[in-house]
Amino acid sequence: MNVGIPKTGSTTLQHYLEIDEKSGLLGRSNYTYFACAKDGLAEQESLGSIWGSAGKRFISWKPFVDCLEKARASGKNAIYSYEIFGKLMHDDAEHWENLKRATEGFRVVIVVTYRRFFEWRLQIFRLFDRWSFGTPVFIPMTFPKFFEYCRHAGSIYKADWGTVMGTIHPTEITLNLFSKHFDDLILFNIHEASIETADGRKNNLVAEFYCNILPNAKDLCEYRLNVGLDENQNVGSSFNYALFAHAAFNQGLVNRGNRNSRIVKLVRSHQENELGKQSYDFPMRCITRKEMDWFLYKSLLYEKRLMPTWYASSHGETEHRAKFLEATEKKKFCTIDASKAIEDSDWQKFLYYNSEIGVEPKNESSEGGQ
Repeated sequence: MNVGIPKTGSTTLQHYLEIDEKSGLLGRSNYTYFACAKDGLAEQESLGSIWGSAGKRFISWKPFVDCLEKARASGKNAIYSYEIFGKLMHDDAEHWENLKRATEGFRVVIVVTYRRFFEWRLQIFRLFDRWSFGTPVFIPMTFPKFFEYCRHAGSIYKADWGTVMGTIHPTEITLNLFSKHFDDLILFNIHEASIETADGRKNNLVAEFYCNILPNAKDLCEYRLNVGLDENQNVGSSFNYALFAHAAFNQGLVNRGNRNSRIVKLVRSHQENELGKQSYDFPMRCITRKEMDWFLYKSLLYEKRLMPTWYASSHGETEHRAKFLEATEKKKFCTIDASKAIEDSDWQKFLYYNSEIGVEPKNESSEGGQ
């Protein structure tokens, strides 16, 4: 059972588990992959009945029990992966008794995923704003505001993880929670997937899972090392373009009949293809130097505590610091100052006169404009 945490490669892993299940590849290694999403419902909707106090009643576990029973009937080892399953589980006896009752007859191995704290938090920020973008309640939040918000007791971070940001890595929270009830736990470090194999082959997330998490899965391991992955799943684009579009829309610089996604596409194309710039080549608002130092300190501290051997290796602290520096240089800890960006006269002209999104020019003769 891969129980999370979110934004640690789960979508990619589930995508290829499904492919390898349908092709029969998993079956030939005596494995079957099962998911509970069905009838057009996502996994979260299908398993919503076990969330909260309802999960104390075993009848609420029926959707999970039903899909597990199909896997049990195959007579094979079962693989399950759901990135927020760990968050579904409350620290009360009934939840855990029901999970053990549902999985009775299996030797259950819990897999908890790890990603560098600063990288994980950046991904959660992008997800946080994408959830609300384009809705009537959308309120743009810069990364500095988000960073400060997550350090307060009233934040969604506290609601999700039971503590404010900076106390403990959510991976460690999940490990601590499951270790009270299961003996077999594995920490899946997704960064090991970036290391070449001993014979020089390129590794990938799914191959790393097959080679070093699943027992007796040599054929699966070799296949995914040799074939690789077609593409990354669930990869988003910079949210700076979305915030730019939102500001342009509010300032009346684009026609109100346009969808935000259309504006984003055109702005991104102009910035990257025509101007040769990146999403961070705008006026930006960033966290302070002191906050950056704190962020790196916490990120390193968590990795050293969770994986001291990895941390001491050449891929641990040294690479961790290098990735943080790279993120700093690319202004990952910043967000566009959209109000200032749209004051630029060249951008105003681009938006105003773009035939696809621009506001219809006024006070111009039929002979042409200025």
